[in-house]
Amino acid sequence: YSSTQNGNKIWIYACNGTSAQRWYESVTVTPVTSPSPTPVPTTAPKPTATPIHTATPTPAPSPISPTPTVAPTAYTFDDEFNGQSGVAPNSALWTHDVGGAGWGNQEREYYTDGNANSYLDGQGHLVIAAQSYNGTSYSCWYGPCKYTSARILTENSFSQAYGHFEARIEMPNLQSGLWPAFWALGNNINTVGWPQCGETDIMENFGDTGIEGSLHGPIPANDTHASYDLAKVGPTAWHTYAIDWSPTQVTFSIDGIKYGTTTKSQMGADWVFDHPFFLILNMAVGGTGTGGA
Repeated sequence: YSSTQNGNKIWIYACNGTSAQRWYESVTVTPVTSPSPTPVPTTAPKPTATPIHTATPTPAPSPISPTPTVAPTAYTFDDEFNGQSGVAPNSALWTHDVGGAGWGNQEREYYTDGNANSYLDGQGHLVIAAQSYNGTSYSCWYGPCKYTSARILTENSFSQAYGHFEARIEMPNLQSGLWPAFWALGNNINTVGWPQCGETDIMENFGDTGIEGSLHGPIPANDTHASYDLAKVGPTAWHTYAIDWSPTQVTFSIDGIKYGTTTKSQMGADWVFDHPFFLILNMAVGGTGTGGA
């Protein structure tokens, strides 16, 4: 693999029988430089995947247009995945969710910790490996686990309300049954639960050429979804997936091209996006997002 792009990178391997499908994912989150009238905390205490940079608060985004965003000059959070090959992601920034209970979506993988399924490659990349599993050590909701993978998050180290959040990702082998995602949850999840805490799906892919950006709150009927067809820009190329989040709206973009905006007034009582969120990067195997594959 080679790339002229800078930023965090993640390789994702998905084993299907004896053949391995490679997924490469690069993630960066960058802060915006424009001023905002509302101060934004740079850290938040833990209540409850992916190297990320976050930004200072930004005013409400402009209407959807193909104009690329301006590159930021400062970060409130940043991880370039630099480190020795084979080591787990920086534990000062990232922790792992562990288990195989289905994660509310009937997912079929067991998420491991350490470097079993998530590790650095020594060249500025993070690898997340979804692998076939034939052992007996892991139990899943459906019986002995058939797959392992990883889900990393900044819950213990970083959360923020408002700003510019982005991840640079490559998915060279889109495959039915795999469900990679870059997303965020409200840091009050341990006190109010889900979906009252709010969920922002910055990028989800369900095994085809489409991606989706979504906002989920306590009233599912008012949740919003924006979609984009990667066939327009090359499904297997590097792309930067981002949101610009203000007190009144969230705008989704790919490579600086805005493809969807949701406003507070549009969601009404379903809008719970007014407190810090932490970041998550994972790859699920099967589950409702993939049609139960």
